[in-house]
Amino acid sequence: MGFRQASIAHLAGTVTYQNAQFVGFDESGAALLDVDMAFDVDLRGGQGAVSNGRLLVVDAGREIWRAAFEGEVTATSAVMSDVTGRVGSASLSGSVQGIFTGTGAVPDFFSSFILESGDSFVKGLTLLNPTCGTCE
Repeated sequence: MGFRQASIAHLAGTVTYQNAQFVGFDESGAALLDVDMAFDVDLRGGQGAVSNGRLLVVDAGREIWRAAFEGEVTATSAVMSDVTGRVGSASLSGSVQGIFTGTGAVPDFFSSFILESGDSFVKGLTLLNPTCGTCE
């Protein structure tokens, strides 16, 4: 059983994706305690189609990682850019990407992420559910 990519090319409007499920770990190999991720998608796709991206991660040591991002959408996937933020008083950088998947009228979004700061990192997978704002 795997994930099947789903196209959003036939849709119009905007959708908000929010966290539903996650799995991940930090540099010690310990499981993440919490992940909260959300972003808006302009279903026309292209550069800048992902806006208001935010990712909050609580690692095993209860350190809070906060990141913001924007992104680009193709018919079946999204790659986020400008992934920046803070963990404690230190800056972080990272990578977020994923695919649209599922059989619903508006597909879910399956993503992977890694956030890094110095020798520390958190990484994981999320399954985000859509909330239609103005999608058709």
